[in-house]
Amino acid sequence: MKQRPSTAAVTSQILLWATIFLCLVLLGAIIRSPSLAAASDDRPGDFCDRTPVRDFLRPVSQLPSVHHVSESGRLPFGPKGLFLHPMNGLRVGKGAIGFSFSDNAVDQPRRLNWHITTELLRISSVSLRADLLATKMRYVATQEAAKIRGQRFIVGGEPTFYEVRISFSTRTGTVLGRYSEYFRVVRPKFSSRLTLSTGSIAAGRSLLFRVENQGTESILPNSRSFIERHEQGGWVGVESVVTPGLRPQIRELLFGGGASRCVSYQVPADQPAGRYRIINKITRTMGSARGQQEILADEFEVITGD
Repeated sequence: MKQRPSTAAVTSQILLWATIFLCLVLLGAIIRSPSLAAASDDRPGDFCDRTPVRDFLRPVSQLPSVHHVSESGRLPFGPKGLFLHPMNGLRVGKGAIGFSFSDNAVDQPRRLNWHITTELLRISSVSLRADLLATKMRYVATQEAAKIRGQRFIVGGEPTFYEVRISFSTRTGTVLGRYSEYFRVVRPKFSSRLTLSTGSIAAGRSLLFRVENQGTESILPNSRSFIERHEQGGWVGVESVVTPGLRPQIRELLFGGGASRCVSYQVPADQPAGRYRIINKITRTMGSARGQQEILADEFEVITGD
């Protein structure tokens, strides 16, 4: 016969679960406390991990699978040190798409004896049908990699998807390898911002920030950002910080949908409370706005705290 638990045992279990519940409530209160919330700004967390901020190539991943070139670009049938690379999969406006060669042996002719056939196809966004638009055929005997031509096509700026196929064969017609890559063409769009990890920070803590390119145009963020304090209706310079890993004069091209490296600004312990902002002057790289500078800024508040 199954024995029923004693009253003492039941009471003990109730007390145990009540204790666990109380601990969870206290833990949640601690996590939500302002002092620890400010301390969490010292760690990059998810803020620096959100890359890309917009994935313009995501629709490409939904197209039928193809045989891509390996990430290294190494051709198993080619000489050591010779590589094939697809161009950037996102084409902003009119320009070239396709492949290019590189060679560790710079300016050294290679004896290849390859027939290279390259095809340009347009992908229907509705039926996903691939329509052949152009074909290039070339025989490469002995040549430097940088001088091998015929692997690129100039396409218009109308938004659409393309596929470029490339195949290699011997003089007798034996196929050495076939590869294919997708490309997406989009219209130029400028949309950039500077974002902060938090809108308020205690003096002595670290604030994270970065430039985010939400448009399709490539931009050049400045490696030096400036911190300013709001005083008497205007902004006064406080100090500047340099993007880690970069010299003040060096700029890194930021493609559409990408984010710059995270920068940590250590707020001085004696920083007065008040309104502040971080600014970065980015340079545009396309069209009539090429070379034009835009100021990106975002505000934060320095508060008194532990």
